[in-house]
Amino acid sequence: MARNVYISVRSDAARRDLDGLRRQIPFAISYALNDVAKRAKAEQTAGIFERFRIKPRAAARVRSTVQMTPASKSNLVAKLTERDPWLVQHETGETRTPGDVYSSIVRPVSDRAKRVGVLRGLNTPAAVLAKPTGFVRTLKTGKVGVFRRKGKGRLPIELVFALEREASLPRLLKMGATVGGVVEKHWEDAFGAALERAMATATRG
Repeated sequence: MARNVYISVRSDAARRDLDGLRRQIPFAISYALNDVAKRAKAEQTAGIFERFRIKPRAAARVRSTVQMTPASKSNLVAKLTERDPWLVQHETGETRTPGDVYSSIVRPVSDRAKRVGVLRGLNTPAAVLAKPTGFVRTLKTGKVGVFRRKGKGRLPIELVFALEREASLPRLLKMGATVGGVVEKHWEDAFGAALERAMATATRG
C-alpha cells in the first residue's frame, strides 16, 4: 500500500501575507534609499574637508552644507543638495571672478597644488609672505604675484601664486560620482536588510 504525504498552503493566508508584503515594499525601498543617501552625504562631506582648508568658524556650516531630502513611501526619491555656492562652483568647474563668492582669487602655480586643489600649511600666500623670502610684486602683465626667493641673494626667485582677475575652477567634488559609488557599493545590502524588515512586518501583520 502506498502512503502519500501532501503539502499544501492555505490560499487565503498566503494571499494575506502577499498583500501585506506588497504594502510594505514602498517602505522597504524608501528605507534603503535613505540609508544609502545618509552614507553618501557623510562621504561627500568628508571629501569637502579633505580637499579644502576649512576655517574653524566655518566648520559647522560646511558640515551641514550637504542637505538630504529623504524618500518616503509615496515619493521613492532621496535627494542630496549642496547649498553653498562656492562648493557648487567646484562641482561644475565654473569661472570665478572677484565679487562672485570671494573678494580675491588665489591660483596655485605648482602642478601639485592645482591637481589637489588644497591650500594648506606652507601652501598658502600668507605662509609664503610670513617668511623674509616672500614678497609681492606686480607683473608686466598687470597681474599680482606672490614670489619667494630661493637663496640668500635677491635672485633666483620663483612665482608661487598669481592673483588674477578670474580663475577657472577644477571639478574637485563630483557629488554625482560620489553618490553613484556609494549606491553601487551599499544598495544591495541596504535593500536586502530593508526587505527582510518589511517581510517580518508583513508576517506580524
